[in-house]
Amino acid sequence: MFKKQELMQKQEMVAYQKKALNDIFLRVIEWLEKYIEITYKNEFPDWERRKQIHGNNITRKDIYQYPEKAESTLVSQLHLFAAFLETDATPKFREELKQEFYKWINATEINVSDCPERLKNFLFGINEVFDKGREKIGKDIENREREIEMDSPEYMEKFSQMFADIQAPMQEQRKVAKSLEGKNPDEIKISGFNKGNNEQGEQVFEGIAKNVADSYQNFRFVKQKGRLISPQQRTNFEIIQDVKNHPLNWRIDEVFNRAKKEEVLIYHSVQLGYDGEVIGSLENQPVYPVSRFNQEELAEINRAKNISQAPIIINQQLVNSIKQNAILEKDLVVFNQEASEYYEKGDWFIHNSLEKKTDDKTGCLIYVPNAMIRAKDLNEAEQREVGYSSEQRLQHFSSSTRQENDDKISAEKVFGIMGVISALLITSTVIVKKQLNNKR
Repeated sequence: MFKKQELMQKQEMVAYQKKALNDIFLRVIEWLEKYIEITYKNEFPDWERRKQIHGNNITRKDIYQYPEKAESTLVSQLHLFAAFLETDATPKFREELKQEFYKWINATEINVSDCPERLKNFLFGINEVFDKGREKIGKDIENREREIEMDSPEYMEKFSQMFADIQAPMQEQRKVAKSLEGKNPDEIKISGFNKGNNEQGEQVFEGIAKNVADSYQNFRFVKQKGRLISPQQRTNFEIIQDVKNHPLNWRIDEVFNRAKKEEVLIYHSVQLGYDGEVIGSLENQPVYPVSRFNQEELAEINRAKNISQAPIIINQQLVNSIKQNAILEKDLVVFNQEASEYYEKGDWFIHNSLEKKTDDKTGCLIYVPNAMIRAKDLNEAEQREVGYSSEQRLQHFSSSTRQENDDKISAEKVFGIMGVISALLITSTVIVKKQLNNKR
């Protein structure tokens, strides 16, 4: 682990060390810019103009579908950079690279007011490694929550593949090192960000540092073992990132919490009773009161939901069938005999030819799959087409106590109309973080 007194004693560098450190520093910035591009595209819509490395060499495609992988790789690159700073950099060279970082901040026009909270902490953490090396990031990675255990066959397979993958780059670096043998390190010029002003960038950074002075102690570069015991322990940033990455899994709705109606951000798998109350303890479920988010965070959530919605498509056959053959009945509680479950009170379109039947025990209308559809199962465009006005769109809580029951009464099955059910398939992949042995 990093020891400041040992790091400070290094007074000389060979040419290769200087070049290698500069290259790693630029790689960190390259991944930082890609991370901002993917994760904060709404906050920085003009990032293409503001970024400083326009010939970006990052070609991975998976990071666009899974932005968390961009953050994970950024952390790995920063950890590598911190390790080399500890062993290979003189105090003078560390300071030179730090000033280049300040130039980058100034050139990108990042400031306290437009910089999201987690990004502020990342910038603070990057600046910290120039003086403290791996002191914080090393501990975070050491205590990270692993997706696969180190003693598992999967880990050994991934490690073997990683070892094979780095052989060619390592061989190339050996050639570079040999070509620089005996060269004066002062002849190695730093590739940096000449468009920026380091003094102005440092002033901006000081404002950012002051802003996160209290929150940084709770900031973690990676997810920690045992840190998230329940969904309620997630930070707002983590929740918002999940919404951005998987917007179709979340909705803003109203539920009853202890007999009190409350607007919440709710995950699609949470089970609700027909009366709109969450089944089970709220402490163990991804249900978050809207009031916990500030206005900026709510704006992020709304943008993610709006931008991610697929174009609204009207099922014209369904609309015509409802207009010609159905009547609207309001405030019905419907019983699904097949599933032995109730559907909450709501508005239903019922086929004219349906012979209504009620359940003997409850007196509720019995659900008939091909002759009944809830108004809320139509999209807004379809609701307008059938004359279901905005005043009639009552705020209900959940379509069913289980997600699969929504499929049973979806619009595509009503009145025998054939349709296509679209589903969003979300896969998770194992991420193995690459670590290099320290050069001693």
